[in-house]
Amino acid sequence: MREWCDQAGLPHCTAHGLRKAGARRAAEQMAGNQGIKAVGGWSGDAEVAIYTSAVDQAALAEATLKRVIAADLANLEDGLAKLGEKAPENKR
Repeated sequence: MREWCDQAGLPHCTAHGLRKAGARRAAEQMAGNQGIKAVGGWSGDAEVAIYTSAVDQAALAEATLKRVIAADLANLEDGLAKLGEKAPENKR
């Protein structure tokens, strides 16, 4: 594999790196652990978790932010309705 990468002018590519990239891409497409294990040649879930944890975290963060933004937009109408009212003074 090393020789093929060098011949292709890709000295920075390695078999491990290509395997990792494949696992990451599969995880980004929401492939299951069994599929990722089959593609990467792994037998255990621990190896797959290394590549899927960042994808899982990014997907969870995106879904959470979408919910937060949707809730803020839903509450925006109440805030805009009160725009004409005088804001309460800050008491210290």
